[in-house]
Amino acid sequence: MEHEAIVFSSDGNESKWKDKINWWIQDRKYDINNFIIRKCLSQIRKRTDSGIVKKAKQEFKAIGYYPESDEEDPNKWIQENVIDLLTVFSSQGHSGFSAPYCIEYFRKLANHEPLSPIQCTAEEWVDVSEYSGKSMFQNKRLSSIFKNGMEGKPYYLDAIIFKDQDGCTFTSNDCDGISSRQFIKLPFIPKTFYIDVISKEWVDQSETEEKEGGGWWSSKIKDRKQLWEVFTYYENPETA
Repeated sequence: MEHEAIVFSSDGNESKWKDKINWWIQDRKYDINNFIIRKCLSQIRKRTDSGIVKKAKQEFKAIGYYPESDEEDPNKWIQENVIDLLTVFSSQGHSGFSAPYCIEYFRKLANHEPLSPIQCTAEEWVDVSEYSGKSMFQNKRLSSIFKNGMEGKPYYLDAIIFKDQDGCTFTSNDCDGISSRQFIKLPFIPKTFYIDVISKEWVDQSETEEKEGGGWWSSKIKDRKQLWEVFTYYENPETA
């Protein structure tokens, strides 16, 4: 039986087909890996009478989640994912001594947090100039650390989070003259400071008339003494 050859034109269709094939392969790999993982977890559950998993299911039911439900919704997916993690955790035979270490390492790594202080050595950086439009480097170990140019000073994007009188939080490049991003001191352990602000909403940018729903906001730092601790931990821009 003869097979018809697929001929691609030179207008980019060949590249598009290759991309589609690669995407299809990646999807199938994901499906296969997911199937294998599910099978393994099923076998672990059969062999493990885990108190921690039973308790988790009880707690989920207490807040209205039912893992046995046939209804597909985000609540069910989350509880199934958590139970999967607890199933693996309970099968590892942790003692009261090792369990807290495992939990803490997992928490940090799952949140993309570093396990040791950031050193900003040469191998920690990746060039992201292609995406930023200017010479910029991003830290591989902590993605919220950047520097402008290879010789630039590294800064942390989330050094300061501002919190207004209603409890709303935000970051800003200029809130009452202070930026959320601050230059770091090495070795660096990420730390975020919450600074209280008083926010007002105005009719427009001229800020001559306050109006709810006006759409233009301004914020003033409530107590600038809160910044003392920030600039003890981070470089003080007035002395840097």
